[in-house]
Amino acid sequence: DGVTYINDDITNIGNLGNDYDVCFHLAAQSRVQPSFDNPEESFRVNVFGTSKVMEWAKENKVKVVYAGSSSKHHNPSDSPYAMYKYLGEEVVKMYKEVYGINAEIARFYNVYGPNEIVGDQDNDGAAVIGIWRNQIANNKPLTIVGDGNQKRDFTHVDDIVDGLWRIGMKNEKHKDAWELGSGKN
Repeated sequence: DGVTYINDDITNIGNLGNDYDVCFHLAAQSRVQPSFDNPEESFRVNVFGTSKVMEWAKENKVKVVYAGSSSKHHNPSDSPYAMYKYLGEEVVKMYKEVYGINAEIARFYNVYGPNEIVGDQDNDGAAVIGIWRNQIANNKPLTIVGDGNQKRDFTHVDDIVDGLWRIGMKNEKHKDAWELGSGKN
């Protein structure tokens, strides 16, 4: 109730008009593996699309909360995904500095929870928790990549929503980005 779903492409955001106070920019090609398979599409959505959102926000005086990525803390050249999310953050920062756009960046850490994609390692949409949930449901061993000593921060989707809401509705500013994770591996 109270929500209008618009099935369109991010690059068409200029067609929305100006009846908005806050834009939660969550549109992205959001997984690493598909970015290797189609880097041009990742660039189109994650960089060019973000540029379109920021231009629309500038023209309509709309605050933007951009979904960055924890991949920011790794070498951007590790994957097209990491590079294009990095560039997306830089586009947002440029619009903040050059045009004075009210924008904040929120970085996510391995989000899991209800309605996540559950599948196997070959399912491009499933993240590690979704893969593990599928393996547990099918009595299969959990996939461990490498030596098993890797550490990751996992964040429940309810905590992401809470963090985004606070960032979007309050006037606190961050000079870089809000890290939406527990900080615990």
